Amino acid sequence: MNAHAFPLYAGLLRKIRDEMEQQASDHSISRIEIVEQFLRQAEEKIPGVLPKFDKDAMRGRWPPAFGRYDLSLIRAWIALAMSRLETLAQTGSESPVFSAPLTFVSDLRLREILETDLGELRRAYAVGCLKATIILCGAAIEALLVDALAHHTANQPNAPSHSTLLEWSLGKLIDKAIEYNLVRPAAGKFSHSVRDYRNMVHPGRVVREGLTIDAEEARIAIEILNIVCRDLSALVQGAGAP
Repeated sequence: MNAHAFPLYAGLLRKIRDEMEQQASDHSISRIEIVEQFLRQAEEKIPGVLPKFDKDAMRGRWPPAFGRYDLSLIRAWIALAMSRLETLAQTGSESPVFSAPLTFVSDLRLREILETDLGELRRAYAVGCLKATIILCGAAIEALLVDALAHHTANQPNAPSHSTLLEWSLGKLIDKAIEYNLVRPAAGKFSHSVRDYRNMVHPGRVVREGLTIDAEEARIAIEILNIVCRDLSALVQGAGAP
């Protein structure tokens, strides 16, 4: 992904917005092909950065027979898309989230869910949504470790059952993955950022337990995710235990 593309596409989207404002009548427009064309081009150069664009959802109060789209809904989408592009243009950086195929995940349905979640994680981090970043990292790490422990420890003495794994906290999953030599000890050493990720959806717990939500915590959470992904990938590829 070329970091120089972010300001370029932000500028193109700004022009599209201005053109639509000039063409609008009754707070609506009749054609949004220019947005769809823009999205096709952007997806080739900066995949996964822009928010999902649902053409039918942009109709708003207009029935399909009218062939019109609500300008306020399109404005809201453009504002979100430009926010992401401008943030990335300022930082000049690409997403640090693991991007290789998740072929090491045994459960195919779980793999699909994880790929979707990692896409959302990249977008959340790109626009500075730190709480969402940590929550998504924690959920992804938990899913990865449940899959790995179920698959790689099945024939070992006292191996946990799948139902037992689902009951374990993220902290215990990380500790057991290290114990079974599936991931490096570093995953446990710095995992304080994500061990309590479930509690972050409860504002009261965030206050009572003093949970930290800042840029450094988010970056650490992403690095723990990357460690888990890299180690599990190496394990499946036959590179040996980490």
